[in-house]
Amino acid sequence: MKIKKFSIHNYRSLNDIKIDDFDTTTIFYGLNNAGKSNILNALNLIFKRKKEFTEDKGLLGTPPPKVEVKNFYSGIVENIKHDFYNNSCNEIKYNVVMEINKNELLLDKTYAKRILKKALNDNTYNIEFSGKINRNNKKDDSGLQKLERVILNKVIIYSYSDEIHYFPTLDPKKLSANIMVPIFEKLIEPFNDCVFLIPSARDMLNIKFEEAKVNDKLTEINSRNFKEFLYSLYLSVDNHEMFEKISDLFNSDRFNFGKISFSKEDEELEIMVKENNERLPIKYLGSGVLQILFIISAIIYTKSKIVCIEELEQNLSPDMQYYAFRALNNLLSNDSLQQIILSSHSSVFSKPSLGLIYKLEKKNSETKIYSKKDPIFKKKIKDHFALVTLPEDYYTAAELEIKVKENIKDGEKLIER
Repeated sequence: MKIKKFSIHNYRSLNDIKIDDFDTTTIFYGLNNAGKSNILNALNLIFKRKKEFTEDKGLLGTPPPKVEVKNFYSGIVENIKHDFYNNSCNEIKYNVVMEINKNELLLDKTYAKRILKKALNDNTYNIEFSGKINRNNKKDDSGLQKLERVILNKVIIYSYSDEIHYFPTLDPKKLSANIMVPIFEKLIEPFNDCVFLIPSARDMLNIKFEEAKVNDKLTEINSRNFKEFLYSLYLSVDNHEMFEKISDLFNSDRFNFGKISFSKEDEELEIMVKENNERLPIKYLGSGVLQILFIISAIIYTKSKIVCIEELEQNLSPDMQYYAFRALNNLLSNDSLQQIILSSHSSVFSKPSLGLIYKLEKKNSETKIYSKKDPIFKKKIKDHFALVTLPEDYYTAAELEIKVKENIKDGEKLIER
């Protein structure tokens, strides 16, 4: 499963953004406040499961409303009051085109042939989601997301204007809603929470050892619960193997930070790291080490196929930024992680060969995006590129040969400014 195209209107600084190409690794690069993280947050917002009222909304004479977390495409969007462009509009519109493998597509075999027609032998399918998020009112901090259209390999399988139509190409007289709704919900299920956002807030908060709650089935990992989460995996009978996977990657080649364990330090739960014969609390190893552990843990724990990371470079030296990037890319193409999307203002990630890169700038409170196809793209990158010391394997052999020739010709200067 991968995102291929994305467009959004009226979300934060993204007044009118259209991205026609995503790669397995896609990087949104630019200065602070350019709108990079807004793209990542928008994708997470769209595919995050929504709450829905399951009974009357507390009308007179009725019981209080029940709210359940259901599918991503319809329901209540929380904490959105300030997410409308310039706070001057009441509707956000989006369109996402995704690629999904045949074995990921949960389509009822009874109706697959009638829905997909000649595409049954394809190994991958394209699915397009179009929808909107409406503001409830300016005083309320919530909105309502509604899916307007779903197209699977050029076949409309869902449409909504005044009423919902499931699989309109099928004969509605022969298939009742009781049949079509479960088929549609099963088909859509893989896209619920398919995008996972690792925010830039990754500092671990202290927690008293005696107050730590054991819970290895968290739905969200954040800075507040991270120590409890990792400790829970360590103690878990069912999920200890996941803790070992996190620990092994944390201590693997490129990182070699040490083995992870836990202790009670000054009445607080502390993550300990043992390197050689020295065992220290992780806070004494530097904030960059903490960042790596948080990111590794979040990626391994999540079931989402697409992971967005805000500022991977945070508190990492240039060479560690590169090594972290390489380690994360090694996790791609397995059953869990299939696509990584980064926001960054580090020059390490402004190198196009590391992934598909877009340069973002903000002009008059609106985000503008430049792709590799734009004539001014290379100039934009060069203008923002800072000279840094990078690992020897940052360049390929062919690139190094070119750099050597440039050095002979231009002295020590590697980048023309």
